[in-house]
Amino acid sequence: TGVDIAQRILTAFEQPFVIDDHTVFSSCSIGVVGADRQFHQEPADLLRDADTAMYRVKNGGRDSFAVFNQALRREVLDQVEQEGALRTALKCTDQLIPYFQPVICTATGELLALEALIRWRQPDGRIIAP
Repeated sequence: TGVDIAQRILTAFEQPFVIDDHTVFSSCSIGVVGADRQFHQEPADLLRDADTAMYRVKNGGRDSFAVFNQALRREVLDQVEQEGALRTALKCTDQLIPYFQPVICTATGELLALEALIRWRQPDGRIIAP
């Protein structure tokens, strides 16, 4: 299976490589995906999903593998949707609202700075805090 192959590759990477009398240690991140005709019409679709799984591993510390599944697909689609909504919000004047919070010295009460935060007003009226 793809998982067995990924585990064998990871085991091979546990040993250093010797290149021109130099010992080189390397790690690898592997994305595994099973072909599903519903989602993979072209070879590029498989590569995209394997790449997504691989980046999940890279973000989590490397030297492992991840299997692409429907939960990861949903997460990626949600992220793409949220990125699109944020791009739209950046073009609007009423969705991103700045808030300034004082940073005060507790010993003297002196105002040291202002912290700027942005809250995101959603089209349905909800506010997303920083």
